[in-house]
Amino acid sequence: MVAKLPQCKVCNKANSGKYSCPVDHVPYCSVVCFKQHKQDGCFSTAAYQPPPRPILPVKDEPRHDDDRPRKRLKDLHWPAEPDPTLWDDPLQRDDIKPLKHSELEALATSTEIRALLADPQVRTPLTRLLALPHHARTASLRVLLGLSAEPTPTNYRPDTTRRFATGLVLPEVEREREREREARMTGRGGGRGGAGSGRGGARGGGRGGSNGRTGPRVLQSIEEERKNVERFAASVLNILEVQRTQQGPAQ
Repeated sequence: MVAKLPQCKVCNKANSGKYSCPVDHVPYCSVVCFKQHKQDGCFSTAAYQPPPRPILPVKDEPRHDDDRPRKRLKDLHWPAEPDPTLWDDPLQRDDIKPLKHSELEALATSTEIRALLADPQVRTPLTRLLALPHHARTASLRVLLGLSAEPTPTNYRPDTTRRFATGLVLPEVEREREREREARMTGRGGGRGGAGSGRGGARGGGRGGSNGRTGPRVLQSIEEERKNVERFAASVLNILEVQRTQQGPAQ
């Protein structure tokens, strides 16, 4: 038995609704009825489903409010407070001064410094620098700050044309380099070079000595690492300048 067709909802003809509207599924029998149905208006009874929103990737933003537990300031190993008379002596006015406890505390509690140290691009070159022996850090630090590995020996006062040109040379390192320069000037370095070259004579010795004379070994770094270290050093200097301005002249 053939099933009966539904009634056409447009012309109400029985057993003729062989088609259905794709919107509201109303049965109709002909193209004429379909056009009439569209003119009268067809509405879907299904609930509107909005298109799904695209899932955007979550971007990790750096957090400056690091809540990891830290040591109390009084539990840290502070260096001895420098002698206040260092700032009173006019002959020591241009000498490198050690940091005061208040200046060290300002650096230790700075959120800006903590944020920079949380950045791997800043922390990595500084960690590599601290891994060097103490006597080898000065030359590498100078190179990271865009300076020459060794300061000019004829200049007593530090060069002030660059911001990071002061306070970077340890006195004991400078004395050791001065002894090395004096040894080379007396010909001791040339003699060793001449014996190593096997040529003999003043010419061979001098050439060998110049080849044997090497500068300090420095930490290899790329331009981006040097920029990050300069950015860190600039932040440290800004904090120290603000601290010293608030303290006023040293008593």
